[in-house]
Amino acid sequence: VVDQVGQQREAAAEREHEAARALVAGKARAEEELAEAERFVLLASSEAARSERIAADLGRWLEGHPIEDLVLVLTAGEILWDPAAGDFDWARTPCLPEGLKGKFKARPLVVDLRWARSERKLLPGHTRLRDAILGLVARLHGRSPDGIEADDLRRQRRERLLGAGLLAVLV
Repeated sequence: VVDQVGQQREAAAEREHEAARALVAGKARAEEELAEAERFVLLASSEAARSERIAADLGRWLEGHPIEDLVLVLTAGEILWDPAAGDFDWARTPCLPEGLKGKFKARPLVVDLRWARSERKLLPGHTRLRDAILGLVARLHGRSPDGIEADDLRRQRRERLLGAGLLAVLV
């Protein structure tokens, strides 16, 4: 019995060790992916602004990337720009990490998704959601929303034609 308890404790210790190794490996992989990421999409809210983890990740990412590659997506709160100061109005902008103070040279693009919190159904065909996603995707790819939408419409047409062709072959 004592031997079985010892074996169980050893197995538990090995499982804990493996879990710790996986956590360290996962953290190392996350650090590598963060460093390699071309863009950082910050989902801005007062909760995000208070998060030490988000502030740390953002700080590490900014060490190797230009501020222009940071994409701000407002999910709650306010982001107000003070043109006279050339910075955010920090007294009235509670949803950004303080590490962004003085980082921007001009007012950045902010994708405002605050309205989405109160929507009951956000299906892919939702016009306002589609427009917001088009704006975000366009920003991430350095293209115009119209160009992204045109590509999407071409893809949809191609898929419909392919579907019609397969249906004709099957019938």
